[in-house]
Amino acid sequence: MAGPGGLTPDYGNSTSRPLIEGTVLEFCRRLPNVTFLERTEVSALRATGEGRRTCTGVEVRSRDDRQTRTLEADLVVDASGAHSKSGEWLQQLGLAVPEDEVVEGYSGYSSRWFVTDQAWPSDWWWKVLFLRLATPEQPYFIGFFPIENQCWLLSYIGVNKSYPPRDESDFTLALERLATPAVHQMVQHMKSISPVYSSRATRNRWRHYERWRTPLGGFIAIADAACSFNPRFGQGMSAATVSARVLKECLDRYSIADPRLPRAFFAAQAHFQRTPWLIAAADDLRLPMSEGNRSLSIRLFNWYRPQLVSCPDRRVGARLGQVTQFLRPISSLFAPQIVSRVLVASTSRRIKAILRKPASPGVATMPPEAE
Repeated sequence: MAGPGGLTPDYGNSTSRPLIEGTVLEFCRRLPNVTFLERTEVSALRATGEGRRTCTGVEVRSRDDRQTRTLEADLVVDASGAHSKSGEWLQQLGLAVPEDEVVEGYSGYSSRWFVTDQAWPSDWWWKVLFLRLATPEQPYFIGFFPIENQCWLLSYIGVNKSYPPRDESDFTLALERLATPAVHQMVQHMKSISPVYSSRATRNRWRHYERWRTPLGGFIAIADAACSFNPRFGQGMSAATVSARVLKECLDRYSIADPRLPRAFFAAQAHFQRTPWLIAAADDLRLPMSEGNRSLSIRLFNWYRPQLVSCPDRRVGARLGQVTQFLRPISSLFAPQIVSRVLVASTSRRIKAILRKPASPGVATMPPEAE
C-alpha cells in the first residue's frame, strides 16, 4: 500500500479480471447441479398472486433465434450486476421499485496492458506503483502493477470531472505530465499490447431493497445488482463474495420457500454493504463536483478518514486494512481504542505544527544593512 503520492513496495499478488472470472467459471462448470444457458438473456420475471406476489421464474430469450421460454424456479436471484434490469422487470409486474440512492463522482478511467522483457533497473525498489492524490489540484489516481504472463496493467483514473484521456497519443502524453516521472519511466521499459480501454460508468448506486415496502416473494437481488460502487476502489468482486456468503447463511436459517427469506437476506446484505458504500461513496463526495447526499455520517467519515490514514500507530493501520478487506465492519474503526489512538496522533501533529510556527508572526523582517 502507498500513502498519498508515495511509492512503497507491495508483496501481494495481482491478477487480471479475465483470469479471475475464467477460473471461477471453470470451477462452476464442474458443479454437477449447475447448468449454463449460452447466448441467452433474461427478459422478464414471472409471478403469481395478488397483493403480496411471489416470483415463480423468469422468461429467457435466445440471442440467436429470439425465441422466448419460461424457466420455473423456487427462488430467483438477480446477480446481473450494476446494469441489472430488475427495476424494469418489477415495474412490468406492477410493483414499486425500491428507492435508489446515487452518488455520482464524475470520474472515469483509462487502462492499458503492457509487457516487459527488459531487466528491472537495480535502483527501482518498488514492484507495484500506486499514486493516490485525487485532490482538486491533482485530480487523479494511478495504479500500475504486474499481473500474469509477465504483463502489467496501468490504470489512469481521473476524478472531479477531470476525465483521463481516451486517445492513445493523449494517454502517453498525459503520463509524461504526472507529478512523478516514475510512471513514464516505467512505460519506457515496456511494450504496449492493447489499445486504451476507457470507461466513465463509475457511479455508486444503492437500490435499497432492505426498505422495500412491496417485496416480491421468491426474488432476491444480490451484490452489485443491489448496491454497486465506483470501480476505482476495487471492491466489487470481494463485496459479491461476502454477499454470496450472506445468502448462504440466510438459506441455512430459512428454507427457500420461507416467505421471510427475502427480507432477512436484504437486511443482512444491507448491513454489510454499509462498509463498502462508505468507503467508495464518501470518498467521491469529498470532491466538490460530486453529486449525492452528504449526510452527517458521510461528512463525519470524510473528516475522520484522513486522521486514520495518517495515524502512525500500527494497530490503527491494521484495523483500517481489516475494514477495507471486509474482515471487520466499518463500525470497528470507531472502537474506543482506535479513536483514542487516532486523536492522540492528530493532537500531537497539531502541537508540533504550532511549535514550528514563528512565536510572533507580526514582527517585521530585519532591514537590509546600510551600505
